[in-house]
This record gives sequence, C-alpha cells and structure tokens, in this order.
Amino acid sequence: MVPQTKPHAGEGSSAIGRGLAIMLACAGSSNGLLFNEIRRLLGGVSPATLSRTLKSLVAEEALEHDSATAAYCAGPALRELAGRLQ
Repeated sequence: MVPQTKPHAGEGSSAIGRGLAIMLACAGSSNGLLFNEIRRLLGGVSPATLSRTLKSLVAEEALEHDSATAAYCAGPALRELAGRLQ
C-alpha cells in the first residue's frame, strides 16, 4: 500500500531531503514500496539518482530491500531512531 502523503523531493532537491522523503514514505507503507512507487512519490527523480540514494540508505541500514518482493521498507537504523523519539 502506497502512503497517502506525497513527499516533495524531486529533481534539484538536496540528497538529505530526498533521503528523508524516501525514509518517510517507506516507513509509512505497511508492505514497503517498489522502486517505481518511490520514484512516482518523489515526482519523477531520475532512476540513476534514486538507485544511488536507495543503495546508500540500505548500506546505512536506514532501509531494507526485500529481494523476494523488490520492496523497500524501514530498516534497523530507522526503527532505532523512531524508538528513541518515543
């Protein structure tokens, strides 16, 4: 399920803003989001830029990538951050 809110982080946005928008979108999705769903939510960011950003977020454990479903969802680092804020 795609979240109802639309992050605004398309072309020209900072890497931090784009990463935050991706993390918020994935955290708000019960089943994770596919590459094209994230791209659509970000307003058509280039595939290369999105791919690099997703790889970085996965490497930092902010997101997890499920190879079986190809979905991106909140990773351990993002869940830890959320827990610290409660």
